[in-house]
Amino acid sequence: MSAFTLSILLLSTSLIVIETGIIWVLLADRSRRRRAEEARLQLAAIVESSSDAIIRTSPDGRVLSWNPGAELMYGYTVVEILGREIFVIVPPDRLEETTENIKKLRNGECIENFETVLLKKNGARIDVSLSASPIKDIGGRIVAMATIARDITERKRSEEELHRLTAHLLNLQDNERRRLALELHDVTAQNLFAINMNLSRLQRGRVEPSEAREILAESRKLGHQSLQEIRTLSYLLHPPMLDQAGLVDALKWYVGGFIKRSGIKVEVLTIHEIGRLPAEIEMAFFRIVQESLTNIRRHSGSNTANIRLEKNEDHIILQISDQGRGIKTHSAERDEGVGVGLPGMRQRLHQLGGSLIIESSDRGVVVTAIVPITNGVSRDSHLVS
Repeated sequence: MSAFTLSILLLSTSLIVIETGIIWVLLADRSRRRRAEEARLQLAAIVESSSDAIIRTSPDGRVLSWNPGAELMYGYTVVEILGREIFVIVPPDRLEETTENIKKLRNGECIENFETVLLKKNGARIDVSLSASPIKDIGGRIVAMATIARDITERKRSEEELHRLTAHLLNLQDNERRRLALELHDVTAQNLFAINMNLSRLQRGRVEPSEAREILAESRKLGHQSLQEIRTLSYLLHPPMLDQAGLVDALKWYVGGFIKRSGIKVEVLTIHEIGRLPAEIEMAFFRIVQESLTNIRRHSGSNTANIRLEKNEDHIILQISDQGRGIKTHSAERDEGVGVGLPGMRQRLHQLGGSLIIESSDRGVVVTAIVPITNGVSRDSHLVS
């Protein structure tokens, strides 16, 4: 082979290698573009399907893109909002706050989980939690800003309700402590003081036998009365029979004492065998009966009341009814005039997955508590008749 022929062959091979390299580069570049396009389409699909409001704005605050979640949250369609300033959804009292956030984004800062208030198209205010970040081009220049907002109105309302309920329960606790303290001071402590004075008289030994017998009889009476009062207070704080015998026996014991104290006739009806229930359900139902009977005695004017307890495969149902004057509908819905403890009971049942329903008419009030149960939840240590 001549040197010329060899040179031609080597040159051809080099060209083939160069052409092959170009083809591979083109193929690799095409593959990258395809992957980038797939990623873009996936991102676009996520943005379109998200229930959060995802908005892209220019550095001066004009809307560049507006996903369906933003339409649903704020009420503006894409056609209505594109090109308009983002301040259209900002309340007047939040303009300064929004301006500061835009400045931070222009300076390259990110905003995470910022809670604020924005406006819907109809003027309604909504609580939102938003995160925002600047969008930069290849040269590092900020060309847009992306914001993701989530409606937290219900969460904020629940938090406010929880704060209100907590404060309410603390007031109830203080009132109950005050009531117990007064009862101990005005009745039990006075009885014990009288017993102590009687014992002092006997200790001095200057009384006739007949007078001593009278003093002892009076002291025994006062001691028995004090013992009953302490037992009653202890039971109201935490009924021991509830732990020992279960809900049905505890309710019968409590109702028996309530009838003697109030003169109101109360009937307890159980449907099917109730057995033992989880401690938290037994305590919740017992407290609801306590509160309901107290309300009947104080407010209803009814001479009778009925307690119905039913257990089926899925639920345990407690119902307390009276034949009194009833309460106003709006008060029942807001737990007004139906006892200060019922809001707490409603919250407790909610934690158990249950519900509390209060119905009122001119024929009386019906309080119904429903809690779901499963075979694995019931604590069947023994049945209570």
